[in-house]
Amino acid sequence: TTPRRIMGDIILSENDLDAKVPFPDATSAAGIPLRSLYSCWSGNLFMAGTAISATAQAQKRLMGMPGVQEKTGEIVAIAVAVAIRNGETYHRMVFAKHWEEFKEMDR
Repeated sequence: TTPRRIMGDIILSENDLDAKVPFPDATSAAGIPLRSLYSCWSGNLFMAGTAISATAQAQKRLMGMPGVQEKTGEIVAIAVAVAIRNGETYHRMVFAKHWEEFKEMDR
């Protein structure tokens, strides 16, 4: 059976990986954009590991890279910490308003 996927603001594709697309919200987790780590349908649902917003091919490649699943979990934890620290309840605000603070913590 095909697993259901949660869609983010960006659906990361294998072409994106091949082209090394420089997303403006690229994280230290293999350049995965933060917008692939939250749901476009819910205002406060983040995703990590195998649940990221990516095509099946991109997801398979990323999950085959050592440490990527764990690193996406760290990225989500940082994003949540930044949101809480700034009183944000809407995940898009981390990228929209607090990106510099996020990047400082995502080293």
